[in-house]
Amino acid sequence: QFNNYGGAYAINNVVKHNAVWDWTDYYLGSDGKFLTNLPYNSIIRMEDNVIFNIRETDTAKILKVITSNGRSINIQNTPSFKIRAVGVGANNINAATGTSFIDEDVDWYTVELLNDAQATISEVKRFTLDHTCKGEGATTLTYLNTGGSWSVFHFMGERTKTVSNKKTKYRKNVGSFDGVSTYGYSKSDRGTTTIYNDVKEVHTINTKYLRPNEGDLIEDLINSPEVFEVVDGELLAIDINTSSVKIKKKSIDKLISYSLQFEYANKNLAQ
Repeated sequence: QFNNYGGAYAINNVVKHNAVWDWTDYYLGSDGKFLTNLPYNSIIRMEDNVIFNIRETDTAKILKVITSNGRSINIQNTPSFKIRAVGVGANNINAATGTSFIDEDVDWYTVELLNDAQATISEVKRFTLDHTCKGEGATTLTYLNTGGSWSVFHFMGERTKTVSNKKTKYRKNVGSFDGVSTYGYSKSDRGTTTIYNDVKEVHTINTKYLRPNEGDLIEDLINSPEVFEVVDGELLAIDINTSSVKIKKKSIDKLISYSLQFEYANKNLAQ
């Protein structure tokens, strides 16, 4: 469902089909929520882009960032519409400031929105930075979450690829007539010829053991209509094949790792 807010159209994909949508909790006045389902403390990496959507009020907004080592910065953000995307990932903040404000010395940072009077008008979200080296098979996915914002998820475990193909062939008689008197053939003549080869690549990616609150993000990921693999800053469209996973819900459960399968959304054809 598309709604018009202040001349801008936004898609309302933040609730289930049988839920009643109420803007009240998301109105930025004192502690209004961001349009995201990310928990208070999310684990991200330096190169990550994370986008929060917000419901605007009529005044300009300032993104305040506070780091674990005591640094603080205000990033001016003057929107023109009622629905606004705010970059809150480490890479977003560094790009907005033109500096390495979030660097290797930062263990975590928080983000919140201020009004022109420097008063906090939103909830506070925290991000913990993972500074460990990425494994050779590590995979980063970015996806549209149920809050209408963009999240990232890192699969730091093993990655494998299975390749299969489906070939369309036609058969012909071996050899040919020389046009005079002889019909001959060679051992190298091909009786069947492949005219179409549909190559299928299925990638299996695995997480390491995760915290309980990260299970909900896996559920969100496999249900997302828009998922991309991030490769060297480029977004590659993918389709998640995994349709169900066991989600850790009880504290008595042990830590769980998750495995997903996906294909690239663009067909790989060979002939």
